[in-house]
Amino acid sequence: MTAKDTEREVARALEQLRKADEASAPSFHATLESARAGRASRRPAVGPALAAAALLVFIAGLLLLVLKRPPASRPPAPAPSSAEASLESWESPTVFLLDTPGSEIWHGLPRLPEPLPSNLPADSPTSKKGVPS
Repeated sequence: MTAKDTEREVARALEQLRKADEASAPSFHATLESARAGRASRRPAVGPALAAAALLVFIAGLLLLVLKRPPASRPPAPAPSSAEASLESWESPTVFLLDTPGSEIWHGLPRLPEPLPSNLPADSPTSKKGVPS
């Protein structure tokens, strides 16, 4: 038996399987009609209506609960205890690691030089700065 004979035999077997499968399948029109008939016989969906009604009842219950309760008066805030006061001034034990060379630049505003007076004489050395002679 050659490779061509084996190929033909496999193709023939697959063709027989396909024909048997087609013969057992219902027709397209029968499938379409049964789907249309099934859709018409269904009851209307009640689930979404029940969910909406439950949500409305829940919201109404919350509103009644909130409206019937008297407003709660808050007691005055107590003075901070010594533990709270010490927490406000707490500093990490590793804060010294943040002090790097040049970090003083970031702790304040830079100092700008004084502006030059606008009434300098024309022959002064500062008025000719950057101008070629």
